[in-house]
Amino acid sequence: MIRLDVCGSPAPKGSSRAVIRGNRAILVPSANDTGKEKLANWKSDLLAEFHRVDPDRLNRPTAGPVVCACVFRFPMRRGDCGTGKNAMVVKPSASAFLVTKPDADKLLRSTLDAITAAGRVWLDDSQAIVLGARVYV
Repeated sequence: MIRLDVCGSPAPKGSSRAVIRGNRAILVPSANDTGKEKLANWKSDLLAEFHRVDPDRLNRPTAGPVVCACVFRFPMRRGDCGTGKNAMVVKPSASAFLVTKPDADKLLRSTLDAITAAGRVWLDDSQAIVLGARVYV
């Protein structure tokens, strides 16, 4: 098991859309330039943490099944804390879970793709037979 604590902003991998050109359908990523930059930064942060935690593991990719559990943490939202002298106090109504965008499945997709792109942890993200994700603030 590898445990990573990646300091950075988790970025989702956006959806693709099909565009027909001639007789063929081509998948076009829907991410704008800002989304692409955030995704690239997330992938870079993730791979740097893999290398920091277990550099030897990166040279021995696993060929068998893998269980992958991810916990994504985001900064607290503006309305989760009080104001004035209570600015550092979390409101009782604040949720510990992020129940808005980005979706957990898109966060998982970007994370698994980053690990696959490294080519040194596993051979393909299809090896992940059990996936779990928690998204917190």
